[in-house]
Amino acid sequence: ARDLRSTAQGAKFLVSRWLAAKGVDFVFFEADVWWVKSADALWAEAPAALTLDRQKDMRGASLQDVDIFVAAHQNNPSSTNIGVYAVKANNATVEFFEDCLGEMRLKPTKHDQMLFHNLINFNRLEALSLKTSVSSWKDRPQTPSPDAPVRHAFIPPHVGVCSTHPLITQDAVFVHTLGTAPLDAQQGKKVHAKEMGVWHGLGAPP
Repeated sequence: ARDLRSTAQGAKFLVSRWLAAKGVDFVFFEADVWWVKSADALWAEAPAALTLDRQKDMRGASLQDVDIFVAAHQNNPSSTNIGVYAVKANNATVEFFEDCLGEMRLKPTKHDQMLFHNLINFNRLEALSLKTSVSSWKDRPQTPSPDAPVRHAFIPPHVGVCSTHPLITQDAVFVHTLGTAPLDAQQGKKVHAKEMGVWHGLGAPP
């Protein structure tokens, strides 16, 4: 099971790096994500997301300034959920996913989402020239400081709904249900999301 999980996690980062290196902008999503609207609707939400972003340095930025637009947990809007992320292909994102793969090799038992979360925050701190140390941040990434730090913003949690107890509104673009048994399998979580969508009158996916 450990080898299978490592393979799946590695494939996620490897394909992301490959697409970015090929110059392809893309939206990644896991198989248990249920799209209520077209992924294109995410871009319409970006200006509001940047206005409300908890990261003060990103407030007022434009979508062109964002390298990675990533989902967050509904009960913690600054906690990364990598069930969905949109990526702009450039040198910064290629380096970022190379570092994700590097962190996986250095910390093989660490959850891929935590590696991504730590790295994306490490990139932000480096971009702001705020240095960190292992003594002040025990889980600090061990990869070198990036040459070109990525800039990221969070998809608003009412737009990308990621939660063990999702609160779905008409603004939702996708739903990523989280949880354990009996909803620990992709299909079970996806069925759960669809049932909640029907309850809220969201209809069929696009």
